[in-house]
Amino acid sequence: MVGTDQMNIDLITVERKIKEHIDGYEIDSFSLILFDYNESELEDNNKQIIAAIQKRIQKNSKISIRGTTDRIGSEEHNARLSQERANSVKSAINRKNTVAVGTGEQELLFDNDLPEGRFYCRTVSVEVRTPIE
Repeated sequence: MVGTDQMNIDLITVERKIKEHIDGYEIDSFSLILFDYNESELEDNNKQIIAAIQKRIQKNSKISIRGTTDRIGSEEHNARLSQERANSVKSAINRKNTVAVGTGEQELLFDNDLPEGRFYCRTVSVEVRTPIE
């Protein structure tokens, strides 16, 4: 078992993020923040990802956060839960120019007929958009 002090979360984040230059903006996308079933509280491993995201944010960056859920439970509950997840990340990032939206089960990211698909739908994605000067 590998302890968290041996994990290099920054390396994982760099490998998975997508960096593009579109319309005069540098866009960093992160989609590694996962939550336990029916939970919206950030765990320690997610806090390491938040720290990596914060390193990419500049004064003029705009941050968009999107929370999602699996399809288990009522649509109303999932909409609320996804918003709570997005708000947890927004609070942890703690920067101006941040918008957090929960989409619930409206946009299923993976096949929810599989347990793994449901697990990966319990996520929040973060986009950091910074004007190129």
